[in-house]
Amino acid sequence: FRSGGILRLNPDGSPDDIGFNDQVVAGFNGRVASIVPLDNGQVYVGGFFSSYNGDIVSGLVRLNNDGTRDGSFGGAGVENVESVAMSGPNFTDDVYSGGQGPLRIERWDVNGIAIPGYDPTLGLGAVLNVTQADLPAPNAGAIYLGGEFGNRIVRLSNGGLVVAGFIVGAGFDANVNDIALGLLNSIYVCGEFYSYKGDSSNGIVRIDSNGTLDPGFLVGTGFLDPNAVFPDLVANVGQDASNDVFVGGGFTEYNGVPSNGIVRLDTVGSPTAFDVSIDIGGEDCNSQTIPDS
Repeated sequence: FRSGGILRLNPDGSPDDIGFNDQVVAGFNGRVASIVPLDNGQVYVGGFFSSYNGDIVSGLVRLNNDGTRDGSFGGAGVENVESVAMSGPNFTDDVYSGGQGPLRIERWDVNGIAIPGYDPTLGLGAVLNVTQADLPAPNAGAIYLGGEFGNRIVRLSNGGLVVAGFIVGAGFDANVNDIALGLLNSIYVCGEFYSYKGDSSNGIVRIDSNGTLDPGFLVGTGFLDPNAVFPDLVANVGQDASNDVFVGGGFTEYNGVPSNGIVRLDTVGSPTAFDVSIDIGGEDCNSQTIPDS
């Protein structure tokens, strides 16, 4: 089945061939890295592409509910987008893009026009993840960035300034690939790192909104790949409404317990019963959690 880089499924897991997939003809001509659905049925798509269904596009597009491209969204000049995030919960809110192109981090209005005064030149390396901070006023609109730059994680204010109160010190010793907000102001961070602020933590940590490591989240030996060495990629992390933490990546073991590319952890970092019957042979497993599923 040819998906053109994006595919919408019905609740039973079957392809939605009437109403979306049938409009994705040629689709994207490069890798799709991030998808953010909106409440009105539209979806933002970021990636390493330059065309959609034969039309020349930037690395950030908005698709309509039927799979056609929304031509009213610009996004001009952005390319090689790794991550997309909203500035708020509604489809009328601004959208952030982060990636490896000239615009490492940018903020766009609902029409795809770059927000004046939002500075994309922060001296950052590649931004691999953008996550809405979901903080109350006066910090509303803040975002977390993770990636290949400096100490690999930073929090920006609504205006694009680095937040001094988010203290990470030396940060991570290798790339941050994903950031997810947990309950009670906790933040889960996963990636290719061995340590955070000098403390050992192979591939995943839990910190608070001030950047302080949570010692109650114990990962032990962390993640290993089929060759019993630290994997190149711990790709995704997310917490659902039941407090379960799901992690996906290129690993086959977590803290001594076999796990084929995806693991479910409890609130103290221990693996819980979660049968993954497929063997992905150490290939990267990219996952996103759906609340209560």
